[in-house]
Amino acid sequence: MYSIMKILILIFYLIKLSISISLQFSNSLQRFVYDDVTDTIILASVNRIYSLNGSNLSILSDIDTSLSSSKIDQDCSIKNKSSLTKSLYYFATSSYLTPSINNTFNQLLLLTNNRTILICSTSNRGRSCQLRSLINLDFMKNSSQRVVSSSPFLPSVGLINKNNQILYISNTYDSVCDPFYEIPTISGRHLTDNDFLSIINLNSGQSALQQSTYTLRLLNIRLIRDFFLYYLYAFEYKHFSYFLTIQQSDIHQTRKYKLQTKILRFCQTLKQPIIKSYVELPLTCGKDYHYLVRAKFSNEKKILYGLFRNTTSANSSSTSHAICSYSIDTIQEAFFQTIKRCLVDGKGYRGLDFISPDTHCIPSKNLNQMNHDYCPDENDRFFQYPIGGHRSIEEIEPIIELYDRVNFTAIEIGSNEKDTIIFIGDDNGTVHTFQTSNTNEIYKQSFQSKIIVDLKLINTIPTLKDAKLIVLTENQIIKQNLSTCEQYTTCNECSTIPLCHWCSRENRCTATFECEYENQRTNRINMCAYIEQVIPQTITLNVLNIELQVMFNVPLRSDTNEYMCGFTFKNGEQLYRTNASLSHNIVKCFPPILNNMNQAIYNVVLSIEHVKGNVTFGSYSLIFLNCSNFASCSSCTLYSNLCLWNRETVKCIFQQNDRFLLSNNQSLIINSQQCPFIYLQQSRNRLAYHVDKTFFVHIEQCNQSVNISSCYLYDHRKRFSLFESNPVLIRSVNENNLCLLICSFQWSNSKNFNQISFHRPLNLYLSIQFSNKTISMIPHTPISLYHCEHMALNCTSCLQLDPSYECTWCNNMCMFKNQSRTCSTNSECLMPIIHTIEPLVLPMNGGTLVTLKGKYFDLFGLSIQIADVPCQLIEQESSTNKIVCQSGDAGSTFRAGMVRLKFGLHGPQISSHEMISYINPKINSVEPLIGIQSGGTVLTISGENFIIGNSHLSVFIGNRSCQLLSISSKKIECETRSFPRSMLNENQTINILFDRQTKLIYKFLFTIVPNPILYGFDKNSQYRSFASGGHEMIIIGENFNIIQNIQLEFRQFIFVSPLYQNNTHLVFLTPSIEELNLYEQQKVEIKIYLDNFNKTSSLIYIDDPMVYELEPMLQPYTSELTIQGINLTSVGHTKNHIIVQIGCDLCTVIHLQADKIICQPPRYRPEKYSKANRLCYSSEHPSIIVTIDNIRAHVGFMIYPKKLIILGNDYFLFLTIFDQKK
Repeated sequence: MYSIMKILILIFYLIKLSISISLQFSNSLQRFVYDDVTDTIILASVNRIYSLNGSNLSILSDIDTSLSSSKIDQDCSIKNKSSLTKSLYYFATSSYLTPSINNTFNQLLLLTNNRTILICSTSNRGRSCQLRSLINLDFMKNSSQRVVSSSPFLPSVGLINKNNQILYISNTYDSVCDPFYEIPTISGRHLTDNDFLSIINLNSGQSALQQSTYTLRLLNIRLIRDFFLYYLYAFEYKHFSYFLTIQQSDIHQTRKYKLQTKILRFCQTLKQPIIKSYVELPLTCGKDYHYLVRAKFSNEKKILYGLFRNTTSANSSSTSHAICSYSIDTIQEAFFQTIKRCLVDGKGYRGLDFISPDTHCIPSKNLNQMNHDYCPDENDRFFQYPIGGHRSIEEIEPIIELYDRVNFTAIEIGSNEKDTIIFIGDDNGTVHTFQTSNTNEIYKQSFQSKIIVDLKLINTIPTLKDAKLIVLTENQIIKQNLSTCEQYTTCNECSTIPLCHWCSRENRCTATFECEYENQRTNRINMCAYIEQVIPQTITLNVLNIELQVMFNVPLRSDTNEYMCGFTFKNGEQLYRTNASLSHNIVKCFPPILNNMNQAIYNVVLSIEHVKGNVTFGSYSLIFLNCSNFASCSSCTLYSNLCLWNRETVKCIFQQNDRFLLSNNQSLIINSQQCPFIYLQQSRNRLAYHVDKTFFVHIEQCNQSVNISSCYLYDHRKRFSLFESNPVLIRSVNENNLCLLICSFQWSNSKNFNQISFHRPLNLYLSIQFSNKTISMIPHTPISLYHCEHMALNCTSCLQLDPSYECTWCNNMCMFKNQSRTCSTNSECLMPIIHTIEPLVLPMNGGTLVTLKGKYFDLFGLSIQIADVPCQLIEQESSTNKIVCQSGDAGSTFRAGMVRLKFGLHGPQISSHEMISYINPKINSVEPLIGIQSGGTVLTISGENFIIGNSHLSVFIGNRSCQLLSISSKKIECETRSFPRSMLNENQTINILFDRQTKLIYKFLFTIVPNPILYGFDKNSQYRSFASGGHEMIIIGENFNIIQNIQLEFRQFIFVSPLYQNNTHLVFLTPSIEELNLYEQQKVEIKIYLDNFNKTSSLIYIDDPMVYELEPMLQPYTSELTIQGINLTSVGHTKNHIIVQIGCDLCTVIHLQADKIICQPPRYRPEKYSKANRLCYSSEHPSIIVTIDNIRAHVGFMIYPKKLIILGNDYFLFLTIFDQKK
């Protein structure tokens, strides 16, 4: 161990107070893996393997992988192969390795599922693979099979499936030492004990040629020597293995290689060879970046990130790099379309030449047999794989382009919900870090090394800010904190540190990706800008035209229309935005309009947003007031500049203007010192004779020591009194020092009342007695004592009293309506009369408000029967000429009858002339019975008797309401709203509720399914069309058949319905740029609406193609007609999309390329008139018309020969005469 420590140097150093650890080695390092469960790093170097503690990088164990010289194969010396790839393509990640016959290089380092490590090296010509324990590196098993390539410059790339413990591995051939028959290009190998690293056998035969294995090999041995194929990266998704390569684009090139990046895929089924599901496609980044350097697949984002170069060589003056991202949905869609094109459409080629002979595809499948996870049937004997697609998976806009004069060698991805952070290393020992939301700011950190070999983030859970970055160079491994910003306590310090941002809401320095309320740092806004003052700071919600003036400590950019004000409640639950303007460094905006606010005071945080800069900055606390919600005079007048207390209405009101104050200065209270100590809650208070009454009293400045012993009511001469000896005192929880006193007076506690008589209301006064015997009278609030019998002597005068007295004529006297007296039949008031009844048809279970209009109704003691079913009187809605009652439950049997009114126990009883009936509505059918989660499905409910009662009808799917669109007696239409995820794929009842009580349940259930799936239709994808429009846009997805309303919106201007649709395909025709009011080609936004579900993509218009006239215009008949043009295929047309007509007949297109069309004219001259008697051409010769989408070009005429037949005795002769007029 001492000798090992002499080789290793352990270095600890500080980076801005954040501890980083570095471990340096004398031998070249190649790769590492990290196990998050045991926090262990396995590090591979030339001749050695190390196990490191992930916390402090201390060495746990190490092994020597070098071989003695006697075991080295001299014929496969690395010296003979060191320049094997340099003339074709520069791979910086292996450039630092020193060729030597005495060195053993690691080729494969993978973690298995059972916490062991698979190690494969170049020794023994790639036959050295071992399985060792993770921490101690104890030997467990080995294999002598050829598994990996024998050269470190021609690496092997692999992955281990988590479910079936299978190693999927690809090898870049060494033409000298990797025999064609001995090591497959791609293979699947067992990791089980008995068959460790043996190739999976699918079936066995009598000879080796009859055996089938899980491998893929090149077509012949010549290709191993001549065909450039270099594997770079591997990952898996679902049941597919993906590999990325740099490879030769054509095996027939003999002089100059043309290289390209490809992504290949095959199914991980172990019941058929790889070749049966092998598909590969080109992969490009932007216009210029075709050569992949490194890649990384993000399992969190489901995105593949690729680091590309624009040249095959390195360090030239023209070398630059770019990073592109590809969602897994886009990748799957591209593979699906390629497979569909071959197996369903019969287009394209299969074989790829370097795997098997190239040949045309043959249609053999139906579209409904395939989906995006399609793998061939293992019993399908006719297979057309491997399939090669020529349409690239393109990312037009790279995330970033890099022009540094270095070679980038490593990439790592970190992400959270808001942003993605990307790390890339180069061959100058520098790590470049940036965020995708702000690619203009790149932080560079240099290390004392030649090359960054690999990068990896660890400890990313629970938050990215706690993560550590592992940096591997050619001679050291470094572990450092991802975020070091917390140590800076001022904004000025924080603003100078790369990747740090001053989070103004939290008033601390954070990493740019961490600040929860604000976006990333930007050069547009000074992050240390803060709000110094806001005028006004207190705002009332009663006014809509108060403009806020926000002043800052530093000047802001004078972009007058680029700012918005954000208002957030301190609980963070709601956010409102309003437009803002900047003038003289003052931001001006209006507060939001807030409704249904039930509190008096709201604490709101104001922040400013820079729209174009996508940044939020500044934070300031404001107070929003709702004056009407203040319950006390004291709390109301605390904000006397905005709120006033109205003594008469006992309400807090908004202070409107000075004129209002002057005219109402007697009743309004401005200063809290003017507030009464005690007052009644209601502004008008009356007490009916011999009717018990409860009064509510507000007591302000009511501290904990206040206690009330009794309440008293008495006249000014104190001739009589009412008292309450047990009042209830309730202390307010919303306002300090406010109490509510409840005084309930009962006439059984009155004294000496019979000694006074009165015919007019008598003012009484309310006093309260405190526990300390102190008595306080409530000022300015007399209580009117009245007697209905004394105030009115006849029916007319009784009915004309103020309704607030609640007096009614009963039993030949005026009396308080709630007194328990019966009315006699000899009342002097006229007999009540029923004029009209609405409605006349009621739902069976009641709940309907029935309105009876008439005259002379007395509501006291009134009972109502509708068809012998009680109807509950709604007193608040009833009067002397109108009775409103709520119908009761009539059971389940149809019934009809009259309305009967009974006025008191001894009063009159009347019946209506009109009949009223109870009936049950009925549902016959509901269509459809399925809808998507986002809603928008229109349900048509057919049945009977839907318009009954008050027509208050509600439709529910489960517990979610369905928005009504139309109602008739036999049909209801409603539109579903969005459904929560918990209701997905669940059957829900369809309920109709009539007048809130009668429920009707349909016998069949409604199913809620997920929203339709759209493949390749998103903000990252683009469609193309010629400027004249008419191009077929094909949108592919799933579950289209359940959608009722499908519309494609172009530029928020034109809506287009599909030309054709089925469950998986939608076809739309693009409008022309003139229809969209555009005058030049450009990119427009398109949005598809599928009921209430929508998604956005884009469409690029390009110039129309040119179709040239034929020379000469009069073309003699020929079996193949060639028409020249420009950009004929620039939007992806195939020969099936081009129509060439000669007269009314078709000239069958047999070949199409960008600059010409070749078609086969009809053999005989087309008729001048079609079968529908339409004139096809008026000229002597039929016209030649080319149609591409909406583009129609007349390019010439076709001259057909005239035939002269001469018949003789023994012979006949055909003469063909061309008649060409010039």
